[in-house]
Amino acid sequence: AREGAFFFRKEKTYPLFERASYQRLWEQGLVIRDPCGLICEDLREIPLREVLFLDLETTGLAGGTGTLAFLIGLAYLELDCIVVRQYVLPDFNHEYLMLKQLDALLRGYRFTASFNGKTFDLPLLRTRFLLNRLETCLDDLVHLDFLHPARRIWRQRLNNCDLQSLEREVLGLNRVGDLPGSLIPQMYFEFLRRRDLWALEDVLEHNYHDMVNMVLLALRIGAIASDPLTHLQHPLDLCALAGYYFQRQHWQLAARLLEHFLAASPSQPVEKKLEAYFLRAMAAKKLNQPEQAMAFLWKILDQEHYHPRVVEELAKFYEHQARNFQLASDIVNRGIRAIEVRQQLNPQDEWGRFLPALQHRLNRLKRRLQKAREHTAGRANNGLAGDC
Repeated sequence: AREGAFFFRKEKTYPLFERASYQRLWEQGLVIRDPCGLICEDLREIPLREVLFLDLETTGLAGGTGTLAFLIGLAYLELDCIVVRQYVLPDFNHEYLMLKQLDALLRGYRFTASFNGKTFDLPLLRTRFLLNRLETCLDDLVHLDFLHPARRIWRQRLNNCDLQSLEREVLGLNRVGDLPGSLIPQMYFEFLRRRDLWALEDVLEHNYHDMVNMVLLALRIGAIASDPLTHLQHPLDLCALAGYYFQRQHWQLAARLLEHFLAASPSQPVEKKLEAYFLRAMAAKKLNQPEQAMAFLWKILDQEHYHPRVVEELAKFYEHQARNFQLASDIVNRGIRAIEVRQQLNPQDEWGRFLPALQHRLNRLKRRLQKAREHTAGRANNGLAGDC
């Protein structure tokens, strides 16, 4: 559709009712419940009807004052559909009017959302509003960049967390005959030269798929944030998300995810299982379950894996809580020998940085063992003297 000869608008819809993640969120009133802040650390609920998704197609990727957004793609949820609205700039002189229209639309929402827009789309829009001397509400809206939660969930399984990789590997969607992003500026300049809107057909289609798939990905991430054990199946995804929740001090949920990972990962690499055992042990420690923590740490040592952090945690427990100085000393000795063997193979081995601390701990344990023996001997002598 044409609007006042200043810019062009195209609108399409995409049905959602068959998507499992949409069904889950529909039951919650299209509100993402995110108790652990997976999507945004400061938000626990995100009403999706108040989110405006955006994606720009620009005259270049360098950013700066010389780069313009000639196509602004917007998407929002309406009934059980994704509505995609695209604004095309037919001439540089009318950028002011298109930005003014964008700002008017933004004022109807509380949130903006993008995929990697925090570092590209939003800074570019701020620059264009500033250069056109337009006030905007853009920074008054909370921005949700779904690239970051996507990395938190899928970074261990996928080599690349760009949008098209996630479309294929997570959403199961494959684009056919899609225009490469590197050709988009060229197509726009061809349009300016020929003044033929059909020259932008492939650009509009590319942007449409970007918008729809971004919303679908957001729905999947929202369902995972609400109920990760239901909506995550791959063991590596469980492990990655558990690591993030552990860092955010959500130890109970991290422990549950790690237990599911360990139960579902017979074919996973040994190194990955050992990493999960250690993280599970640390979660148990934070939850004040020391015996359970030690059980997981011993699973690592049973694999003849003497990582200094495992050795250190076990030694702490047996020194300070179990008061078994001999066992603590034996564990530290094993750890020191493992480091020395690795250093013989590679003098720059990263475990070497733990060696001074372990040697210091071992010396302290030797002193405590000696004191304990002397104390035991003293009590025995006192007992004999009393008998006499």
